[in-house]
Amino acid sequence: KKFGVTDFVNSGNCGDKSVSQVINDITGGGADYCFECVGLASLVQEAYACCRKGWGKTIVLGVDKPGSKLSLTSYEVLHSGKTLMGSLFGGLKAKSDIPILLKRYADKVI
Repeated sequence: KKFGVTDFVNSGNCGDKSVSQVINDITGGGADYCFECVGLASLVQEAYACCRKGWGKTIVLGVDKPGSKLSLTSYEVLHSGKTLMGSLFGGLKAKSDIPILLKRYADKVI
């Protein structure tokens, strides 16, 4: 809870339910933010499925094999009100951000 995590789901303990079903049950409709960090298309779809309808965001951090494809229906995307986005290197802009981080590190700020 120190970092904002309120629940943890072990996929091995879900029984006959999918992880997304368990998360939707725990949260009463889905999580506000879902992060996929492994890099598997099937897990991106699972994260999207457990994201709250209306405003939930799924952020993809993991990198899958080149050419891997997601399978989402247009109905699912248009009518869910969810957001699916990628975040390569956390949105870091190497040319401008790395010099700033290096200076902060040298100045013992971070």
